[in-house]
Amino acid sequence: MLLAKKDSDEQVLLAEDQAWMESSSDSDQETNANMVFMAQIEKVLLDSDESSSSTKETIAKVAYYTSESESESEYETLEYYDNSTNYRLFVNNDDDQEFFHDAIESATENFIKNHIDSQKDYDKSENADLLARSEVLQDQLKVKHVVIDTHTECQAQYAKVEEERYEYMIRYSDLYDNDKQYRKKIDKQEILFDKMSRQLVEMNNNVLRLQEKILEKETKISELEGCVSNKILYNEKVIGLGYTLMFVIHSDEALEIEKERIKLSLHTIMEI
Repeated sequence: MLLAKKDSDEQVLLAEDQAWMESSSDSDQETNANMVFMAQIEKVLLDSDESSSSTKETIAKVAYYTSESESESEYETLEYYDNSTNYRLFVNNDDDQEFFHDAIESATENFIKNHIDSQKDYDKSENADLLARSEVLQDQLKVKHVVIDTHTECQAQYAKVEEERYEYMIRYSDLYDNDKQYRKKIDKQEILFDKMSRQLVEMNNNVLRLQEKILEKETKISELEGCVSNKILYNEKVIGLGYTLMFVIHSDEALEIEKERIKLSLHTIMEI
């Protein structure tokens, strides 16, 4: 749509230029034609600045109009051809024609040089912008690398912690098993201690009973010692203790008592 509008505007301008040239006198038509040609070149330059056309396209347009102007130097009159894009010019005087084309070539060279310089400046600006973007991307890439390295380090630390946790669980399981075994041993020792305590109490009771028997025996021996020297008193004592004559003669205990009496008698005699 924009292209169609542009072509329409060009057609209007061409029609206006043609009417203006036809209304002028013959002496002014040469000047008018040159002015139209210069206006056409200027329009190309303006279009190249406003549009995104490349340097090569702009140079091609200028060269096209210049070559079209040079190709008409052989004609003797100024003729206007409407081909929707071009004006064809003729200058009667050869010197004026050469001067005109030199001016056109100089203007074209200056335009090309200026346009190339401006394109270089634009390229430099674009390169600077690309460089700035590249630096931003590099910074972002560095940040991403840092994040990746940090994430990798965290994963390594997490794996190490998991390994330590697993080892701790194994050690805790071993300690728990050992604790269970120790508790079983302690329970067995407590049972054994209770049993030994009961046995100790029983032994203590037995010792008390033995002590009572020993005391009883010592009492009997003491009483027998008192009557060793008197046979009659001894016999009475023995009978008084409940021993019969048959017991005294035939009892093993009586014999033991008699033996003790004899030993005591001999001991008494030896002391005398």
